[in-house]
Amino acid sequence: MAGPSPDAACRLQVCPGSQAQFEPLFTAQKVRRLKEVRLLLLINVRFYNTRLLAQPAPAASLTDL
Repeated sequence: MAGPSPDAACRLQVCPGSQAQFEPLFTAQKVRRLKEVRLLLLINVRFYNTRLLAQPAPAASLTDL
């Protein structure tokens, strides 16, 4: 590719299950690639914690009965 890559302003909000409103994770972050957005998510502790809370509980196995 020739020339500079265009930047995009990226903003992401999360709604934890215990709350009724969205909270910003990051705002106005300049990114050029999807890899940069992925990195922003991977290093964000609040996103990680919210994602853990949103996962369903593991199903009981036959050995638990």
